[in-house]
Amino acid sequence: MASKQQFLVVGLGGFGLPLGEELMRMGHDVLGVDSHRERVERAAELLTHAVVADVRDEKVLEELGVADFDGAVVAIGEHLEASILATLHLKAMKVPRVWVKALTHDHRRILARIGADRVILPEHEMGVRIAHALVYPGITDYMPLGDDTYVAEYRIDGQLKGRTLADAGIPDQLPLQVLVLKRGREILRDPALGLELETGDRLVILGERPAIERLARLEPPQ
Repeated sequence: MASKQQFLVVGLGGFGLPLGEELMRMGHDVLGVDSHRERVERAAELLTHAVVADVRDEKVLEELGVADFDGAVVAIGEHLEASILATLHLKAMKVPRVWVKALTHDHRRILARIGADRVILPEHEMGVRIAHALVYPGITDYMPLGDDTYVAEYRIDGQLKGRTLADAGIPDQLPLQVLVLKRGREILRDPALGLELETGDRLVILGERPAIERLARLEPPQ
C-alpha cells in the first residue's frame, strides 16, 4: 500500500466530493474546500477536514498550509476565475501535483498554459469512453498512453471462448501484448499463448488502437 499522503480538493460538488471520498478510502488525508457552506457541512463527515474558503485569495491557501501537501485537485464546477486563480496560487506555492477540472476546451488551454500538471475534461473523457463501450462492448476499460497506443481490459464472452490466444492471432496477426489474464480471483501474468480462454476471462492488453479494435470485432455485441 502507498504511504499516507495529504491532498487538497477544491470544489466539493459532484466531481470533487466523490474524488475526495475515494482518496479517503485509499487511506489518505483529504482537506476539502468550497465556498458553499452546505457542501462543506456535507463533506465534513466524509473527509479528514472540510472548510469554507475563497480560494481566489492566495493568503487563504497559505493559511491552510497546503504548500506542504502532496497534491491538489481543483474541481470547481462553475467559476472560471476561481479555477484559474486557485491553479495559479497552488503552482506558485509549489504544490507538487496540481490537477484541474476544465469546463471547456478554451479553459483547458488556459490551465495548461499556467502550469497545471494535468487538466481533466470529465464530460469529454466519459463521452469518449462510452462511445468505445457502445461499439466494442468487450472492451471494459482502457487507458491511452500516447501515439495511438493503449492499455485495455477486454472481456471474453463469445467467439473466443474455448480458443487460445494463438488461435485469436496474438501476436502473429494481431500485434498485441497480453500483460495479464484475470480469471475470477486468479491473476496470470504473461499468460501462455496456448492457454484456453474461458467465458468471463479478462485480458489486460497493450497495443495500438487498430489492433485492439480488430480483436474486439472478433466478439460481437451480445
